[in-house]
Amino acid sequence: MRRTFAIAILLAVSLLVPRLLFAYPDSEILGSGGVNPPFDFGITSTQSGQVLISDRRLALSFGESLKLVDTGYFALESSQPPALNSDDATDGIIADIAYVSTSHEIIASQQDGDLLFFDLDDITATPDSIVLSEGKALGPIAADADNQVAYVANNSDRTIHVVDLLARSVTTTIPLTILGVGSFSVTDALFVDDINEAYFTTDAGGVFYVAAGGTTATLIDVDVINELYLSAIAPFPNGDYLYVTDKDTPAVVKISTSDHSVVKDDIDISANSAPNDIVITRVTNPSATYAFAAGAQGVSVINTANDEVLDLGDDEDVAGEPLPTSSEPLFLAASSSSDGFVYMGLASLKIGLLSANPWVIISGLSYSGGDSTLGVGESFTITFTQDMDGTYEVRAGGSIDAGGDLLVDESGNTSGSVVADTPVSVTIGYDDNSNAFEEGNNALWVFITTDTDRGRRATTLSVDTPPPAIVIRSTGFGDSRIYVTFDRLDVADLVSY
Repeated sequence: MRRTFAIAILLAVSLLVPRLLFAYPDSEILGSGGVNPPFDFGITSTQSGQVLISDRRLALSFGESLKLVDTGYFALESSQPPALNSDDATDGIIADIAYVSTSHEIIASQQDGDLLFFDLDDITATPDSIVLSEGKALGPIAADADNQVAYVANNSDRTIHVVDLLARSVTTTIPLTILGVGSFSVTDALFVDDINEAYFTTDAGGVFYVAAGGTTATLIDVDVINELYLSAIAPFPNGDYLYVTDKDTPAVVKISTSDHSVVKDDIDISANSAPNDIVITRVTNPSATYAFAAGAQGVSVINTANDEVLDLGDDEDVAGEPLPTSSEPLFLAASSSSDGFVYMGLASLKIGLLSANPWVIISGLSYSGGDSTLGVGESFTITFTQDMDGTYEVRAGGSIDAGGDLLVDESGNTSGSVVADTPVSVTIGYDDNSNAFEEGNNALWVFITTDTDRGRRATTLSVDTPPPAIVIRSTGFGDSRIYVTFDRLDVADLVSY
């Protein structure tokens, strides 16, 4: 059992609620006083999109903004997309975003009919912009990365625009029709790579699918008669099934992709009203697959092996209670099973986090030389706290996969035991680890490992070392001058000789 604790630190104050050792991300990381999540990334209006590009990178959209978050540091990346403006025809409220892995770009639909293309390799550049349907309210996007095609909903005209992402042009527009329903909107979209089909949920009880390369949309009737509000959709990892949130009942609907039939329409999450989003992710220890459905009362967790809704509340009279969260979750994104996080876009305009991993807080980093850098013959001391017993390592470089250089502390150790809720200070010298450091800013990682899980957190270590010795090849005299021939140094911050 993980205990509730609070600890004052130099950089932040964090409070963790009781966290049971389940196999899935099982509780929220909370901020000071247990009131708010600690991650405020400057979101100023209701989110419109949330995409996990990788375990290390999260994209968020709101209003006319796209933001990129480094999930190693849990901070905004140093380089961000430019502000959208009318001068370059990029202004407009963003309706949804999608990641295209093959071209390494984020595409964003806008409520004025435009589609934007953000180049992640040149993120500060003005995004490309094309008009899909001028003045029309675009909506959710399904991206087929392998074929470089996007399927973009148009909620003004109830159509799907099929976009060639390489040519930056619309190849066809597919009408959506639900017999007997005059007006409806597409609420969510996804492309299932395993079966090469795009799916679109609606607020009128139907789910449409379009085969890759197809020019027509086929309706799956979940409950068109009652025009159920189907708010979100997520694929089973192998693509065999889809899970759809029914906002009205509320329930989760299971659809088979092999014959496009409704397998179950009554996975009961009535203890969590008005579900907004759903993700499905594999977890480890033991290997299993869980669905997470975000609603007004928190996040419902479903074991997909038997579609059982887990009871995670303390009211014995209410079955299937969700994990409570500090604010209503509107968006969810799940990292890989090895990383073990579920990110939540909250109604409070902050980003929340569910995890069963050890949670690491880096509270201090000091340098023995008195400056804000590490030099030759000097050392630094890093102080951190964790909420589980385990073993720590400190690494330089690498990423969340612990692939950086393992550092040796002043006692010659590369690891040590830690006790839950107890601060640890580790002093590491430059001379013993010089090959692990680069001139300038270095990513410094703290990893905490238990028997089954690993937590991590990064900070920045600044290294400033003098240039190496100059190798003089020859000297000479002549014409009232002294001539010196020497080998150039390849040092990043070398200003002059």
